[in-house]
Amino acid sequence: MNNNKNSKDTIPIDNINKNTAIDIGFMKELLNKLLALKSSGQPDQNVVDGLEKWINQTNRDIKTIFKFVERHHANNPEFVYLFGYLIHYGLGTDADPVTAFKYYSYVAESGINYGQSRVAWCFRLGLGVEADSVKSFEWFKKAAENNHLISQFNMGLFYCNGTGTEQNLEMGFKWFQVAANRGNELAQFELAKMYLSGKWIKKDYRKANYWMWKGADYWMWKDANDCNVFVTKKNSCLFSLASNAANGMGVKRDLHQTFRLYRSILNNGHLWSQWKSRLQSLIKP
Repeated sequence: MNNNKNSKDTIPIDNINKNTAIDIGFMKELLNKLLALKSSGQPDQNVVDGLEKWINQTNRDIKTIFKFVERHHANNPEFVYLFGYLIHYGLGTDADPVTAFKYYSYVAESGINYGQSRVAWCFRLGLGVEADSVKSFEWFKKAAENNHLISQFNMGLFYCNGTGTEQNLEMGFKWFQVAANRGNELAQFELAKMYLSGKWIKKDYRKANYWMWKGADYWMWKDANDCNVFVTKKNSCLFSLASNAANGMGVKRDLHQTFRLYRSILNNGHLWSQWKSRLQSLIKP
């Protein structure tokens, strides 16, 4: 066994120690960090920023990391995905979405669900390939059937909105249920909205409250520094819960709970003047 730190499987850094080496183990850590950030549902730029921040905290150089991944990604679909992502967003190299898409496609064809999901997103948004909602739907379906959680949520959206396929609220509801039961907060929020509105399914305030609270457990710890979509979702959850508490819809009427929820909305940075009239409209005599 070669214990030389300068072997082909390790790239040394200035003043190297075992915490700053770039090796296969670090590649796995980097991949896992990327997948964890992706699973949070944040926009790609947030993911890229988070990845760069994490790399900086490890005291490693991104260009050196890229060179190592470039040398060692072959024949390993998981590392090919990592390599494609680095190329896509210019981490340690020049950004090249077209070349990145080719690597993503290899991963997807290998049957890895997050590679299938990535190809679906590329077709959806036109990242390195011409946008095609039908192909996006097809790849999200493969990923969802391959147990990819966010893709299961996206299948609900695609079916409900008729994106890349015929609109089918029954199938949309089914996929939202699958994702919500696995803990996807976005799907929980969508289920709550469906039960509140009574679109396709029977209106059910009790179930709406249940799923809204499940989602709220997630949105509560999001703050304005994350991204606007999270803050919007948080306040939408809070407003619906406040409305139901104020009017006894699915729960016992509780004005104290209503005001507590509205206080949370105000703590998210919204001015009282923006919400006062809405609060007053909720409380029926």
